[in-house]
Amino acid sequence: MARPSKIDRLPAAVREWIGEMRRAGHTIDEILEAVNADRDDLGEEAISRSGMHRHLQKIDALGERLRRQREVATAIVEKLGDKPDDKLFRLNIELMQGVLFEISSAALEGRGVELDPENANLVANALKNLSAASKTDVERVERIERRGAEKAKRAAATAAAAEGAERGMSKDTIEAIKASILGVKVA
Repeated sequence: MARPSKIDRLPAAVREWIGEMRRAGHTIDEILEAVNADRDDLGEEAISRSGMHRHLQKIDALGERLRRQREVATAIVEKLGDKPDDKLFRLNIELMQGVLFEISSAALEGRGVELDPENANLVANALKNLSAASKTDVERVERIERRGAEKAKRAAATAAAAEGAERGMSKDTIEAIKASILGVKVA
């Protein structure tokens, strides 16, 4: 494993401050000047421009991956709507995203991928729950489609009966037409 860079060895508060400056739109040189001014005051070795550039590239890459993951989650949630049944599904997506983000961040930073038993269990349970939610969603859609088809058939049968009666058809003929539309055999 590679040795941590000078920036990676800085206190977390300083690294966060660097990230905040980057998000605020400061240039590499502006950030570098601010960080090195503090280091000069402490008598520490200055951080190089190339070192700062590499660090900011990592921050930008992490930020981009996080934005893409959020866009995917937002698209999925928008597609699912605000149905209460989907809360578990959305929660599992968010949990999975968090774990996957941590794994990908560790890999990008060269720390190696670490998945402790708690996170492994979280991933396994989230996948299981997503699978169950997906199956439930498919079944729900199928039920809705069946109800819609039955409702359309009943409406068509009612309309056919009304039209047949208006045109003077016998009650037996009307009932046979309705049974045919509804898929019922007439004895």
